[in-house]
Amino acid sequence: MLLLLAVGEQPYRLVHGTERKEWHCAALKLDDGLAADAELAKRAVRVGRSRWLLLIPDAGLQPGDIPAELRDPAGTWTASIAVDPFTPPEEKKSKP
Repeated sequence: MLLLLAVGEQPYRLVHGTERKEWHCAALKLDDGLAADAELAKRAVRVGRSRWLLLIPDAGLQPGDIPAELRDPAGTWTASIAVDPFTPPEEKKSKP
């Protein structure tokens, strides 16, 4: 997520499920620039009114791919989800 911030993108965090079964991944809001790429646009998922490109670092997954345990065959989420803007943690100041 910090790399996305470094290149000027605002990353978001998608949270799927709750407590011990909670699952986190990076997401980018599908803006005009990303939507211009037809391959990326068709991989975007709708959450609320917006479309999102999920960035899941699992082996074999491409940007926008979603593991089967997160969505059922009908395309609905298998647990509750939330999308929040990512903000980096504050740096800890060392004591003198």
